[in-house]
Amino acid sequence: MGLCVEFFMLIFTVFFVDFLIERSQRIKWREVRQLAKDDLFVLSNGLVTSFANPLGFGVSGFMTESPNVEVVGANIVAWYLRKITLETPLKGLGRMSTADWKNLHTNLQLTRLELREKIGLYKEALSPEILGKLLTVNRTFTAFLDTFMLVPEYFIDPPSRWPANSGGAARNNQNRQLFLEEMAAELETCIVAVEALRIGLDRFRM
Repeated sequence: MGLCVEFFMLIFTVFFVDFLIERSQRIKWREVRQLAKDDLFVLSNGLVTSFANPLGFGVSGFMTESPNVEVVGANIVAWYLRKITLETPLKGLGRMSTADWKNLHTNLQLTRLELREKIGLYKEALSPEILGKLLTVNRTFTAFLDTFMLVPEYFIDPPSRWPANSGGAARNNQNRQLFLEEMAAELETCIVAVEALRIGLDRFRM
């Protein structure tokens, strides 16, 4: 009888200790996941803004709508997403000046580094669904950046410094338009991926 009691007490103790350890781990991971969620929202805000500012979307109308900075920020990003989608990326990219493209070039380099950092930092803490959405954002963003960087001279330099070719200025203008169309399609895909990530983060449970 005594051995049975000791055996069951031992089993109970083992399970109880496991329960406490597991609960402690859940609490610790909950904090990590909350931090990851907050950071990824900030990352998505920055990614959208990195495109929106060079595209010429101002935010002055939002500055007095609410004293809550987070609410204002969320509203601005939501408006940016609608503007980029409704105005069509091709139209927006087509009206950018050389200075705007240089601004975008700087923004994209910084965003690429931040994306890589967050993926490496939080890949173990995120659910497979959220990690998949983040990786999709990274893939679509990288596609845009890679296309841009093939011949950045078409956008950040004056026509006199564009690559020489047998077709002259007409060929360069044609090539630039083809690049614009490709980047517009990639930007649209990237924005869809960012929206999917933000929806997933809204639903993400700790």
